[in-house]
Amino acid sequence: MGSRSFLWQFIVFISILWIGTLFSFILLFQSYLLTVLVVLLVFTLICGFILFRLYTGINEISHKAESILAEQPSLKERLHPFGSKELNRLDKAIQEIAKSFVERSSKYRIKKSEQGAILASMREGVLAVDQKDKVSHINLAAQKMLEVSGDLKGRSVYELIRIPKLQSFIQASLQDEPKAGELRQEEIALNFESEKDVQFLSISGAPLRDGEGQNGGMVFVISDVTDIRRLERMRKEFVANVSHELKTPLTSIKGFAETIVDLPEEQIDPTVKNFVGIIQKQADRLETLIEDLMMLSKLEKDKGSAEVLSRQQVGATLSAAIELCRMKAENKKIELLTDFQSTAEINLNSGLFEQAVINLVDNAIKYSPEFSQVEVSSYDLEKQVIIQIKDQGIGIEQKHLPQLFERFYRVDKGRSRSMGGTGLGLSIVKHIIQAHNGVISVESQIGEGSRFTISLPHTV
Repeated sequence: MGSRSFLWQFIVFISILWIGTLFSFILLFQSYLLTVLVVLLVFTLICGFILFRLYTGINEISHKAESILAEQPSLKERLHPFGSKELNRLDKAIQEIAKSFVERSSKYRIKKSEQGAILASMREGVLAVDQKDKVSHINLAAQKMLEVSGDLKGRSVYELIRIPKLQSFIQASLQDEPKAGELRQEEIALNFESEKDVQFLSISGAPLRDGEGQNGGMVFVISDVTDIRRLERMRKEFVANVSHELKTPLTSIKGFAETIVDLPEEQIDPTVKNFVGIIQKQADRLETLIEDLMMLSKLEKDKGSAEVLSRQQVGATLSAAIELCRMKAENKKIELLTDFQSTAEINLNSGLFEQAVINLVDNAIKYSPEFSQVEVSSYDLEKQVIIQIKDQGIGIEQKHLPQLFERFYRVDKGRSRSMGGTGLGLSIVKHIIQAHNGVISVESQIGEGSRFTISLPHTV
């Protein structure tokens, strides 16, 4: 209002000045000058009015823009146009921006409310940390897991979290954040006073990016997997105990079956002897299954730590395993080829590692046709030793590959049982390789054979 009053005062002042000047010229000059002065006065008044309208329009548009910046946009449309096409277009544009801002703000508030409700209802803890190590968000589940409460936003994450392993994980993630789409994961065990009271937390971290792809901190998802680990431990103990308890009666069954089979033919009916032979065969298969289960239980329990690791030459260990499979290959007229380029010595449990290689080579021989080849090779790749077992067998469908190393998983159940398989061989191989901090993978095509690849670090 002050600016308008000033403009009106200015116009009145100019008008009075011109009127006074007019009367002065009337007294001094001839009448034709009066006409000129009247024209000039009218022109001045018109220009002043136009300038006043322009100034008022610009002022109103400025107020609208400032209201948008203050996040309180005015949606009131102007009833009377400014009289200038440019200002009218600018006013309409500002009006559309204000409407768009209100709509987007409403959607943003709704979306933020939905996200807040989702995060609040999650069983997993969510912790967001900015690039300055300050907490930007933490949900209720995370507060309960970390035993913290109150207004935590803006506080240092290291001040908030008192768990050293969790602090180390968060610090390592913030300093060396994973690439977009990658996750950094770790499982942390807490409360080691007694094995039953141990709490297991699984934490994963992913980078946060702003609209320009710049670093915006990290978001961590924390899950309490204590119940899952307890169930796994109970399952392992159950399998180990049952396997151990079954060995004694199974030994007795095998002993009596062998005694009956060895009796003279005149003392035993041929049909009974045939049935006893079937019992003996199934008992042998059951014994193999129990031994595999006990080995799996031992591998899962010890993770290889209870076994003594020593420096072993990879080629020599592979050769020893292959020699144990050579007779079976010769009986099936399969040629075993070797190509050991790696001369590295790594920490191995030779007995366990030989068992893993034997299982893989035995499978390759079992599922390959006669007069084919099975190739075992090794070579160095950076700080890894790569071992490959390749066959020319029947191959495996792609849909089976992800579950191939799971216990009791069979591609062809009938064929596997008829060949004496227990469904645990590849699961044992996986656990042995994991006990050596290695990785195993498989590639296969139907009718073209399979290739198993083991990757072991030079140092364990």
